[in-house]
Amino acid sequence: MSLTALIIGIGLLLASAYIIAEPLSARSRRDRDIGKPSEREQLEIERDIIYDAIRELDFDHQTGKIDDEDYRLQRERWVERGIAVLKALDALEGKAPPLTEEETDALIEAAVAARRRAGST
Repeated sequence: MSLTALIIGIGLLLASAYIIAEPLSARSRRDRDIGKPSEREQLEIERDIIYDAIRELDFDHQTGKIDDEDYRLQRERWVERGIAVLKALDALEGKAPPLTEEETDALIEAAVAARRRAGST
């Protein structure tokens, strides 16, 4: 066999392998993308995980499996993560961010003042 025939044979073998393998790799990439949850779904899954973790932590504390200090620290971390996830979900839905404590107090004071004015007339 000549060297030219050997090179042509190897070239045809490589081209055939590429032609056969390319659709398989493209399909696997496409399948992975189809199964990916959306950003909203990912946040909802994380929210549910956080809710379950807090519920389980509360139960463990009530049954005495976790002492008060560890419970407080772990619960604070889970609540902070939960707040971040809920804010991200609200941002996706286009909702306004929650009011600060000062804003809430001002709204309550305004409502009380309006009620007093309405009651005095």
